[in-house]
Amino acid sequence: MPGKRDRTANIPDSDIEMDMTPMIDIVFQMILFFIIITDFSQDDIALLELPWSTVGEDDEGEDENRMIINVTAPVPTGADPKDWPQRKREKANKILVKGKPKDFAQLYKYLEVNGVQNKKYRDPENQNLSTRSLLIRCDGSQAFDYVKAILQICANPEIAIYKIELATSERPPGEDE
Repeated sequence: MPGKRDRTANIPDSDIEMDMTPMIDIVFQMILFFIIITDFSQDDIALLELPWSTVGEDDEGEDENRMIINVTAPVPTGADPKDWPQRKREKANKILVKGKPKDFAQLYKYLEVNGVQNKKYRDPENQNLSTRSLLIRCDGSQAFDYVKAILQICANPEIAIYKIELATSERPPGEDE
């Protein structure tokens, strides 16, 4: 048939290939996006069994200047985990700040740098006080001595951190009032 065109005449003999470069670029951009938006601040929060309280308030939001100190309870060697809550007045094996262990001398220096001595955090209305806030998270089976010592450090005039919160959890179900 003289007037009819052959449709197969326009098809090239080589295989059609897809350029994957734009798709790979998009995948890498998505990976970067998710890495950037991921919250890495959880280093501040240690896994602790907090003491419970009936009068605690929910933490509505995080103050960007708030520091967090975790006081962990020691794990006795060879002890059965179900017996841990019965421990009495054991000393902590770690004070954690930003996931790193500190002793009291290191903690004092850290709070001194972040307290009233730092002009950035000095209260404009009262130059003797710091505007920084501090959240103390202490394991419920830990003796109060460590919290007391941290509070005493904060009360030091060279540090003067007075906005202090103590972390607690809700009453566990089945606990008697």
